[in-house]
Amino acid sequence: MTRFWLVCLLLLGTAPAPLHAQTRPLFLPLVSSAPPTLNIRIGSGLDAAGALLGVATRFPATTRVLYYHITGSAAASQSFTERWLRDEREQPELTIRFTMPASGIRTSAIAANDGGALPPGSYRIEIRAGSQLAASAEATIGNP
Repeated sequence: MTRFWLVCLLLLGTAPAPLHAQTRPLFLPLVSSAPPTLNIRIGSGLDAAGALLGVATRFPATTRVLYYHITGSAAASQSFTERWLRDEREQPELTIRFTMPASGIRTSAIAANDGGALPPGSYRIEIRAGSQLAASAEATIGNP
């Protein structure tokens, strides 16, 4: 019994190592939702399965429709604003709000209201999550 108490006293009586030697700093990330990861491609058409065709950044002046795929991942409740600019001027009739579908692919198109060719110029699509730019892509129609 004496040995047991002696061992206990020795263990209790030893000084702990300095605090800095026992612990490491712990850095916790700030809690936030993951930023959306999106990609935009612009093309001249869609095949029967919905795949984008004619992916390019320059299109002829006779282009009637620009198709585009937005792919990526985002929280199901994440709301986006899609905004088109032509020659650096916003085209308000082409600004819409959307959420990414579960498939992670959103396909859409822009076309002239009269069914004719889109006006020549430099086009840019921007996808924003709130005020944050999540993705953008550019295309030129004709030779502006």
